[in-house]
Amino acid sequence: MPTNSNNGSRNELQNWPQPNEELQLQVGLLQQSQEELRRAEENTRLIIDTTLDAVITMDAQGMITSWNKQAEIVFGWSEREAIGQHMPEMIIPEQQRMAHERGLRHFLDSGDGPILRRRIEFTAVRRSGVEFPVELEVTPVKVGENWVFSGFIRDITDSKLAEKQIAGERIQPAPDDRNNSGDALERYSGRSDRLLQCKASRLHRLISRPNHG
Repeated sequence: MPTNSNNGSRNELQNWPQPNEELQLQVGLLQQSQEELRRAEENTRLIIDTTLDAVITMDAQGMITSWNKQAEIVFGWSEREAIGQHMPEMIIPEQQRMAHERGLRHFLDSGDGPILRRRIEFTAVRRSGVEFPVELEVTPVKVGENWVFSGFIRDITDSKLAEKQIAGERIQPAPDDRNNSGDALERYSGRSDRLLQCKASRLHRLISRPNHG
């Protein structure tokens, strides 16, 4: 009897449908695609984390969905602290938040945004409350039925300070330069007076010379 039972089990296994070769191929391709997607996501994450720009994404409700390493450095909030927070309260000065909210609602209603897809200068605020100048570019992307906004932000504090320093040097010369300019003008005026006197004396001698013709 045990022998018959074992034979029956083997027969049942033989009767099970064998894996379809095409199905196996499709499963293998799917696994390969998932692995390639995972690697692509890792590469994208690495690029975003090492870029010079702070990269911040938010959803249509204004909630932060990603926050890279440079954003941590620029604004002072860690990724853990920033994710899920209302973006305007994290990086936009209080007096400008209402304008941001109006602009977001206008875009969601009309699809139009005057500051989108171009780089503009903007005032941001750090965790400490200090305001500073930045260059900002916002790119909207529709994922399914939802909008996602990616902001690329660069701190331009140093370049603005350099511009002011250069402009100041052009407008107000150093005291030594002003003194040197005055001394040079005085010396030039003295030489000019002596030259005119010499020419006048020679002209006077020529006029006074007797004519022997």
